[in-house]
Formats: sequence, structure tokens, C-alpha cells
Amino acid sequence: MKVKGKSCTNRCTNLKNENYHEQLQRLVKFYKDCKKKLGPLGEQMAKAKKTYVKNHKKHYITSAKYKAMLKKCKKIAFLMNTRKCQSVTKLQTGCKGYGQCWKIALNNYQKNADMIRVQEKNMKIQWRALKRIQCYLKVIDDTPQKDAKGKKMSNKDILDGCIKMKKPSTKHLDIDYGKLPKKPKCPTDKMCPCSAFYVNTVYSTGPKTRCAKNLVKSYKCVSCKAKQWKKKR
Repeated sequence: MKVKGKSCTNRCTNLKNENYHEQLQRLVKFYKDCKKKLGPLGEQMAKAKKTYVKNHKKHYITSAKYKAMLKKCKKIAFLMNTRKCQSVTKLQTGCKGYGQCWKIALNNYQKNADMIRVQEKNMKIQWRALKRIQCYLKVIDDTPQKDAKGKKMSNKDILDGCIKMKKPSTKHLDIDYGKLPKKPKCPTDKMCPCSAFYVNTVYSTGPKTRCAKNLVKSYKCVSCKAKQWKKKR
């Protein structure tokens, strides 16, 4: 419009030998030609302005929706990181308590096992003594004792048999203490928020820096410490 408009300069100057009527006719013709030249450009400018206003409003709404969704995504990322940190912290705390519980249970088992082994040993001694006493009681028993062939045995034979009697078996008194199981490995959560393993699993698409760029500028989980993800990807 500016370039085309420069050709429509001021024509109000009075030319030589030109009366007032001729001057008006010349001006009318000149500005009609300018209108034909500048009119289409003016219409194009008006249409362009309407299009710009329309698209600007559309862009404003789209931009507002994008910002709202971005804020929501950052909030979701923050909540995910917070919940994951809580999970890691609770498991670590539970594992510490579990380790102490295992030690207490092991100490109680060893203490009870040592006491029962002493009682088991005494019980076997008493069992062997009881078997010998039962053998000696046969001497004073009113019922006559017979050997394997059915022959009646004298008291001397009975006593000799008791003296030569083999050590009574106490196998049935053996206690099975079982095998101590290995200490189970406490399950921990390896997916520390914003660690390399976490972002590669959760943020499989898009920039992985989204994890750290949530509602807080520098997100950190105390339980993870060195595992905290800091590299830009």
C-alpha cells in the first residue's frame, strides 16, 4: 500500500493555463485511477486483518490449553516422583527393621536349640539307664525268665546278660533341628525417582528431562541420594 500509494501524490497544484473546472476534472480522474489501483490492496489488507484476528484468538485458546495441559503434566510428574520416593523410603525403612528382626529370631533359635540339646543329651542318658534298670529288675521278678531257645534262665545268667548288654539305642530320641534357612534378601525398589532406570522405564517417549522439570525446580529424594538422576538427555 505504501509503495503503490506513492504514485498518488498531491495533485492540488494549479497547472499553467488551467481553470478551476479543468483542475477539478483532472483531480477526479486522477483519484479514480488511484482508487482502482489501491482498492484491491485495501480489500486484501482488510481480509488479512480479519484472518489474523481470527487465528490470533484461536492461537490464544490453543496456547492456553497447552499451558494448562503442561501444568497438569508437571503436577502428574511431581505426584509420580513423590509416590515413588515414598515407596522407596518405606521399603528401605522396612528392610532395616526386617534385618534387626532376623537377628533377634536367629539369636532366639540358637539359644533355645542349645538348651534343648542339653535336655536331649540328658534324656538319652536317662533312657539308657532305664533300660539297664529294667534288665536288673528281671532278677527279682517272680516270673521266670527264658532265653531265646525257651530255656529257663538263672539269676546269674540274667545278671551276666545285663552286664554284657549293648548300649541301648536312643535313635528314636534324636531331635531334628532342621536346616537354618538363608537370610532372605529384602526386596527393595530400584526405581528411584528420576534415576536412569526410572526415566527409561516411565518416560519411554519424549524428553527424559521432564522427570526433573516438574513443579519443583530441583527434585530430590533423600532415600535415593547418589542414585538421583541429574544428567541431561
